[in-house]
Amino acid sequence: MEQLGNADAFKEVDYYEEWKEIMQEVYNYYHKSGKKRHGLEAIGRELLENVLKLSGSHGIRWAAAQLRTIRALINDLPSIAVDLEKTAKSEVCF
Repeated sequence: MEQLGNADAFKEVDYYEEWKEIMQEVYNYYHKSGKKRHGLEAIGRELLENVLKLSGSHGIRWAAAQLRTIRALINDLPSIAVDLEKTAKSEVCF
């Protein structure tokens, strides 16, 4: 019952649907490729950041999964930004 209440509360948050989609896209991007995940971890080491494991925001304990996802994304954001910038530059500058 609590999970349903949490889900209803999240629906009231401005831009939640957009934020949820972005989190899921970032998770999918790194989860589906060991090479991308390894690259993110290498960048994290260079930045002296402890990269957390990104996870999907779903499952039986939805609220707990949502919290873990948000924490990991916020923690990993500097490494993710550098990795995506590096990827974008390498694709443009062939």
